[in-house]
Amino acid sequence: MKEDYMERVLKMLTSRDMMISGCKKDDNEKKIICIERYKDHVGIMFKTLDLLFNTYTVYVNKEYIRYIKDLYYLSGRENLIREYETTVDCVKLAIFFHDIGKCLGKNQRSLRNSCAAPYHEISSAIFLSIYLEYVFNNLFMSKNLLIENKDLLKTSIPLILAILLHHHAMRNIKDLGKALDDEIKNLRISFKTDINNITKCLEETLRFYTSVYMSEFIIFLKNLDVKDIDRSSAVLKLLIKMYDKIFDNERIWSNAYRVSILINSILSVVDNISAHLNREICIDPEKIYSMSNEEFIGYIIDIIERRKGLQEFVRIFTLREINRKYIKNILNKDLR
Repeated sequence: MKEDYMERVLKMLTSRDMMISGCKKDDNEKKIICIERYKDHVGIMFKTLDLLFNTYTVYVNKEYIRYIKDLYYLSGRENLIREYETTVDCVKLAIFFHDIGKCLGKNQRSLRNSCAAPYHEISSAIFLSIYLEYVFNNLFMSKNLLIENKDLLKTSIPLILAILLHHHAMRNIKDLGKALDDEIKNLRISFKTDINNITKCLEETLRFYTSVYMSEFIIFLKNLDVKDIDRSSAVLKLLIKMYDKIFDNERIWSNAYRVSILINSILSVVDNISAHLNREICIDPEKIYSMSNEEFIGYIIDIIERRKGLQEFVRIFTLREINRKYIKNILNKDLR
């Protein structure tokens, strides 16, 4: 079944209609032997999230809202909290947007040639910023609630940082800062084509993330202006420029960074698991979607056994959500 599935996908590699998020080459790095479709990468991340991290996701979202409450109480803007609290799931939103930059034309070409898309997280963060601005406008401005640009910026910091840093082992924040202008320039050059690609990827994955605003946002995106890109790019530039302040003693900055790490801890793990299933093991995603929880957990455990760095995270944060017998098999200890 695996061979039949991959044979079909490989035939589609030259088609612009298929968006991919990664691939694997043979040992000589000459021939692509496995391809991960974009929609499957996101879909299996959500499946992994739902199965492993429900309790921890609730905790991270509560911490994000606590950050928002601190932010608005300090500035006397309590009226914004309840509206925002019921709208944004920070973990699912980060997963939904983290790789959207891979859908840009240049990154699709790069993925097909070298199975890599360096600095895609910059464009991902830009489009996440555009979405958050869209949500802000609909939540607050439409209800005549007074907001300021700094409200949007500070509210967005944990999510944008989580996206920017989800490949921190390969590229740190200073690396991203150096590449930012070139990434923006390329986005401006192929703006219309890239917007079409972005909307296609969002439409393909919409079934995995339900939001009252996402469907409307996709329509809005089709009429996006280059000025919207420039405005969100300015947010990223400011955030990267001010990044060092995060390590000062300023409460808002330190809290923003802490929440971004909480978001990124889940994002990195489910990202890793999905990529391994789709690119390394190369299973037909439809089989993954339909398999039982126990069978799916078996695959996840196999991945964790191969990657020691994931084991401590799973031990701490999945708590008792995975069947204990599987956890004991990996860690050789009781989680009490």
